[in-house]
Amino acid sequence: MQEFSSEYIVVGMSNEPIQPKINWYRTPIDRDVLAALNQRSDVKGLLQTLGHLGLLIMSGALAIYASQHWSVWAVLGILFVHGTMYAFLLNGFHELCHGSVFKSKRLNTFFLYVFSFLGGYNPVMFWTSHQEHHKYTLHPPDDLEVVLPVKISLENFLKYSFVNPWGLVDRTEGLIRLSRGSTHRPLSHQQ
Repeated sequence: MQEFSSEYIVVGMSNEPIQPKINWYRTPIDRDVLAALNQRSDVKGLLQTLGHLGLLIMSGALAIYASQHWSVWAVLGILFVHGTMYAFLLNGFHELCHGSVFKSKRLNTFFLYVFSFLGGYNPVMFWTSHQEHHKYTLHPPDDLEVVLPVKISLENFLKYSFVNPWGLVDRTEGLIRLSRGSTHRPLSHQQ
């Protein structure tokens, strides 16, 4: 087990010195194995991406059909499955932002915009924030993607796991703000 300690002062976006005291763990893996795992492929990328989108289309169509022909409990179960798969658009969007899905830059960009549209994500804003996240992981106030400590409670679990109107409000406010040319984000609905 290799541990890497950061014993230097980092000046982040806030221009405040941060004294990191995190002992990072690096998984021991052979460079050749890591390189093989990180190979991009248009064929594998299309299989995964179109497979995910196909499952979303099928589960959405099934939910629409079920709403006309089956019980409300069946519809709720199908919607739960559909919503769970829909939530994973974020994972695909994340990898597409990194450019790690397709060997072809055109395919990567095309599906990045498809996933951005379906999820209501802004790839430019996300990439800007995500670069800071990779530079300052777990170093507040510069890492705004992983904000610790997280308060885990039954109320928060139920609030954000099944139906998340706060996420819809945040996303809508963000789109309105961006359409007006502002990128400033007040911390109104975050915990």
